[in-house]
Amino acid sequence: MPVPTDDLFDRYVTPGDYDIVPFSWLGTSFPVSPLRSVFARPREDGIQQNYSRTGTAAIDAAMDRAITEVDPARARQLVNEADRLIWQLATVLPLYQRPQLVAARSTLANFGACGFLEPSYQDIGFASG
Repeated sequence: MPVPTDDLFDRYVTPGDYDIVPFSWLGTSFPVSPLRSVFARPREDGIQQNYSRTGTAAIDAAMDRAITEVDPARARQLVNEADRLIWQLATVLPLYQRPQLVAARSTLANFGACGFLEPSYQDIGFASG
């Protein structure tokens, strides 16, 4: 049943009064840490962003390990481990990737929206921070 957009989260999603609902989370420069609240078990003080109200201690622990890892290669490995646990529950179904828009001068080559790829800026001629 369609509902008014202004009521979607306050009256339906946050209280859990829905069967299925399409919406999108926006990405950040830190792709792992914001997702913890999407997949973490609900706590007594709230559900965070886990609108499906599911989760496991194993997922929480795997996300915590991935978030605190500073080595990029090891962090990716830990994120993949968490991802495997998350997909066992399959409560969030990513249907599409939101578009990325990047503005650049016409004289700038090899720069633009990267989709799921996070480029190695050293490989394209930029020094790291």
